[in-house]
Amino acid sequence: MFSGDAGTSYQLRVSTTSPTNPASFTTVQTWNEIQLNAIYNQYEEKVVNMATYNGQQVYVAFVRVYTQPGATLSGDGWLIDNVRLTDACLAPSVLTDSGNTATTVNLGWTNNGTATQWEVEILPTGGTPTGTGILVNTNPYTATGLNPNTTYIFYVRAICAGGVTSNWIGPYNFQTLPQGLSCADPIQITTVPYSTTDNTNVYGNNINGPQGAGCVGGGTNYLASNEVVYEFIPTFSGNVSITSTPIQNNSSLFVYSSCANIGVTCLAGVANNNNAPRQITGFPVIAGQSYFIVISSSSAVASINYTLVIQRESCVAPDNLAINNLSNTSVQLTWGNPSGATSWQVVNQLQGLGIPSGAGTTTSNNTAYSVTGLTPGTSYEYWVRADCNDGTFSLWSGPFTYTTTLCPPTQQCNYIFELTDTGGNGWQGNTMRVSQNGVTVAVLTGPLVSDGTNPVQVPVALCNNQPFELYWNPNGTSAAQVGVSIIEPTANNIIYTKPPGSGSQNSLLYNGVAQCTPPTCPQPTNIVVTGVNSNSGFVNWSDNAGATQWEIIIQPLGTGYPTGSGVLTGTRPYQMTGLNSVTQYEVYVRAICSITDSSVWSGPIAFTTTPNYCAGDNFYDTGGASGNYSNNENSVFTICPENFGDVVTISFNSFNTQAGNDTFEIFNGSSVSATLLGTFSGTNLPPNFTSSDASGCLTFRFTSNGATTASGWDANITCGPPPSCPAPISLSLISINDDEFTVGWNETGTATQWEVIYLPTGSTPPTTTSTGTIVNSNPATLVGVAAGFMMCMLELYVVQVM
Repeated sequence: MFSGDAGTSYQLRVSTTSPTNPASFTTVQTWNEIQLNAIYNQYEEKVVNMATYNGQQVYVAFVRVYTQPGATLSGDGWLIDNVRLTDACLAPSVLTDSGNTATTVNLGWTNNGTATQWEVEILPTGGTPTGTGILVNTNPYTATGLNPNTTYIFYVRAICAGGVTSNWIGPYNFQTLPQGLSCADPIQITTVPYSTTDNTNVYGNNINGPQGAGCVGGGTNYLASNEVVYEFIPTFSGNVSITSTPIQNNSSLFVYSSCANIGVTCLAGVANNNNAPRQITGFPVIAGQSYFIVISSSSAVASINYTLVIQRESCVAPDNLAINNLSNTSVQLTWGNPSGATSWQVVNQLQGLGIPSGAGTTTSNNTAYSVTGLTPGTSYEYWVRADCNDGTFSLWSGPFTYTTTLCPPTQQCNYIFELTDTGGNGWQGNTMRVSQNGVTVAVLTGPLVSDGTNPVQVPVALCNNQPFELYWNPNGTSAAQVGVSIIEPTANNIIYTKPPGSGSQNSLLYNGVAQCTPPTCPQPTNIVVTGVNSNSGFVNWSDNAGATQWEIIIQPLGTGYPTGSGVLTGTRPYQMTGLNSVTQYEVYVRAICSITDSSVWSGPIAFTTTPNYCAGDNFYDTGGASGNYSNNENSVFTICPENFGDVVTISFNSFNTQAGNDTFEIFNGSSVSATLLGTFSGTNLPPNFTSSDASGCLTFRFTSNGATTASGWDANITCGPPPSCPAPISLSLISINDDEFTVGWNETGTATQWEVIYLPTGSTPPTTTSTGTIVNSNPATLVGVAAGFMMCMLELYVVQVM
């Protein structure tokens, strides 16, 4: 063809009866000049799906269509070469992953055709596919160079003879394993000092133990539960210390010379049934030699939180780290001096930053080293090491953790927490956390064994007019023996009691506001949020002050105790407006007793606004934008337009459910009692649907079994006037014979002509450019259907013809 568009059309026509009768040919594809060639003087391959004529003898014609405007011949020509009719390139299905390691995985699929080459694209979860991957010649394919403990998705398509490609199939989710699962793929340590905090539940139980000869622990198997494996390859020869600081009891720290020796012979180890630091000191190492460090636990506890620290040893490290004179902005640090040093280096930093990698601040004061300029209500840690006076330093001692107070001592008062244990043997690992504004101000560990069943009283300094919480931490045994009461300081009243046998671990027991002086304006209680939609809701409360006016603050969830002013109201309930859809909020309320006297804030009460699909919020499954839906779901979603007379339309961006089991149904109306429009599963995108119900609503029901989950769906919802040519609904197969079938449907508009497409079950649904068979009756009988189609299940689609 020539440069530019001269108005010529190019058609591919097919006849099943005669090669010489033009009237017997049907147009199956039309291109204009721009569609035919992006670059006018270069050949461009066009692929046309001929599945409709499967099993039939066909005659193919290439036709140029041009309306001659005058006597002079014009219009562009058409050069055709290398025409071939081949089997369709079928997309793979049933994607799998296996043999996962920290950096590799075997990706597989079911090959549904004759392809011997495929294209695979791998992306981090949430990534957008580019449509360009790597060519592979094996199934399964081993992907390498992946990141440990990372979730990915992959897509695959077949490449058939002549370079014809199938549709992409995916996404399929998989995850690499973390390093440290086994000695074959340990976590590497090459530099010291080294520090990490982790939990063995990440790594599973791949070593069954016991620990082997030369190890401590006696007859107890301290490799019975989850474990993690490190490989330490020092760059120096000398002595090191290896310390594991566990949270739970019954943990171990073992060092082996090789993978083969794990569970056979130890080089060193520490293991017992308490949670004291496991420390190996003076351990000799040789540069370049591998040392395998295993942290695990006995069968008494499945997994442990721990901090692992490895340091090079010189002179004796400081001990007895402590603090004095803690305030909201300063603290004094103290430590022991077992080495007789005269100089030390100190690092004070935010909690959790780990062992220092460089030098600290030099000081000669180990009894009252002052740190100022700290942030109130913030958790810090400090480390200290001795100067060995020969150019080297001791191990770092630490971390010693502390939290600055939220306010100066003059603004604090002591709340009394009375702790009881009915068993007379202590709290046995149970702990409770007292916090203000998200900052832990005390950890309650309960009575000692020596206290028996007598209660103990623990004073905790709390900041006046600041909210505080009492949280029962997880872990610990004999939880039913634990009791606690809170006594406020103004009248020595008990404001909360958890008797033994009530409550549960890992839960919030109490929240309130610390009041160091008796309140003159009691705070509201029983705050309830109701009627929440995408942009509004109602909040109500109980008034305890005889107030006629209150102040409301609605803010993003997690903002914390209010520091500013809110909205005044004299009405209960109060309507919250102007909210954003799909957003988490928290609400606080306080009473206004007079111009100069207000109560403390009550709250927070959390709530989440609903999606506004008509305004553009995506419609996701229950797993949201990036998660999977759950097993054993039976969820119903009804979406209606905001404006009377409008209708809802759904279009899918992605769809992935367990084929044949986890089903997504679409109903034409406001409930599942409405007409069923379609049932879908697998990875093919469902077609678009528009409500033709008087309500304008569509209802969706999703049902999953207990076997496998997937990424679900991502769909767009539009709300607007009904289409001028609405789609038929309630399509049904009435009869089927050897070479014909009859199909019927409910006409929702005024159409008198329709287009019918039939495809093998599992095929990709047709698009707006797909062509079918024009019929003028309902029901309609299609004759001359290929025998290959009649031997399998069909999928039928009907659209109106304007």
